[in-house]
Amino acid sequence: MLLVWAMSTNLCSVTNRDPLAYSTVYCKVRPYLISSLFMISRTNIVLACADRHALCSPDVRIRAFSRSQNAFRLIPLVILIWICLPIHIAIFNTIEGNQCIVPGVYRILYAVYAIICASILPPFSMAIFGLLAYRNLRYMQRRIQPTNSDQRRQTRIKRTDYKIMKMLSVEVMIYCASILPFPINTVYAAVTVNVIKSKDRAAVDDFLSFLAGSVLQYMNTSTAMYSNLITSAAFRKELKKFFKNRLKLHRVLNNAASTKEHQIVPEDGTPLNN
Repeated sequence: MLLVWAMSTNLCSVTNRDPLAYSTVYCKVRPYLISSLFMISRTNIVLACADRHALCSPDVRIRAFSRSQNAFRLIPLVILIWICLPIHIAIFNTIEGNQCIVPGVYRILYAVYAIICASILPPFSMAIFGLLAYRNLRYMQRRIQPTNSDQRRQTRIKRTDYKIMKMLSVEVMIYCASILPFPINTVYAAVTVNVIKSKDRAAVDDFLSFLAGSVLQYMNTSTAMYSNLITSAAFRKELKKFFKNRLKLHRVLNNAASTKEHQIVPEDGTPLNN
């Protein structure tokens, strides 16, 4: 949803006059939705890390968190929270000098909000839950006795859950690497907003801002499947199985349609049964 909204509006501004230069409603709605969808995505990754930590925990009460019922409750809650919290963006964003800007003192407040919500809390939470999950795995591998049932449980943790943790860890590392330039650029833009810049410096600043605020963040949103393909044989196997099933279904539907088209129809118009 994030990529469809952000990329389609970017492409629209390339071939037409950018609505950010003249539409106040668009200036408010576009950045608000992008921020909201970004934070929903980031928070879901944090919850996935918390789920891995809970699943590997030796504490029964913590393990109870890693249940699908909790996911069904938390995901709508996350969506609701991040629909409401970034509403200040839609309130304060405005157009000045044919540019959609963050005005006045709110520019500093927005920079603080963006740094805390996008660049501090998510990566630190992901790292903490990831380290706790790794510690729990090591603890369980040392403590589990080699009985048949426990051995099967340990094997499951080592194989299935370890593969999921590996995929999630790579996704977290990509997120942290791609998000790091964003707070740096946000602070720099807030500090130098009143500085008179040469054309060359302004062009370089605009390029770096575009790179940190758009390219790297959108790349982070779209690389999860590719990183999973690289890091997990199980994911590759499941994806291959998915496409094979889709192709098989497509062939079945095509054969059914072809049979229907070539069905013999008698003179009375009643089709014959195959």
